Amino acid sequence: MTLFSPDLFTLWLEYLLFCTFVDKYPFSDVECLLFCTFVDKCPFSESKSGVNDLRDLDAIRDWTREVAKNEIRKEEVLLKYLIVVYSYHHNNTQKVAQVMAKVLDAKVKSPQQTNPEELNQYDIVGFGAGIDSGKHYKELLDFADNLPQVTNKKAFVFSTSGTPIGISGQQRLEAYTRKCHTTLKETLQSKGYTIIDEFGCAGFNTNKFLKWFGGINKGRPNEEDLKNAEAFAEKLKV
Repeated sequence: MTLFSPDLFTLWLEYLLFCTFVDKYPFSDVECLLFCTFVDKCPFSESKSGVNDLRDLDAIRDWTREVAKNEIRKEEVLLKYLIVVYSYHHNNTQKVAQVMAKVLDAKVKSPQQTNPEELNQYDIVGFGAGIDSGKHYKELLDFADNLPQVTNKKAFVFSTSGTPIGISGQQRLEAYTRKCHTTLKETLQSKGYTIIDEFGCAGFNTNKFLKWFGGINKGRPNEEDLKNAEAFAEKLKV
């Protein structure tokens, strides 16, 4: 039979972790033993060592600190991610979204599949689309416009762009990407979102007259682009 509710147990762990940080242990012998009894995982017993190790409070404190730290790590792992992506031309941005989703164990949905209210169920939300006329596709921008107000919810934005990378170079592409992200970022910020990072890479483009020349940025996003997207997603977990 458990002595505390799960919520109280969480508070207890936070208390222990605080004690670890300040290097003080104000809890009593009874509290230490009670904690071991509650979690039913105490590694100290007469049968194992031949002595009453439950009196070794230093050992118990070391163990409870590790339990507390592990519980915090579990909470970090359990963060829920959602990626909302609009991609249709050559599925350039969808490829990037899928790579990020694999790293983050995130759901990937289009704006049409997503109810704005359901974003409240997630800790971090990604918003991505291709770039058209210097900003994200209208379908994603319209979706962002219709989002309800939130308080300090975390978000990241990403895109693929058909700008001629062979001419402009990577540094120019990065500057262009940041500029193209401005409209979406400002919209999300006006809704209460905190933008924690952004990502962009080249995408294959055969729009308009370019199709007559075989397009530009053929093969993009390539393997290196997708590895960069994977590394970007890993940073979001830190």
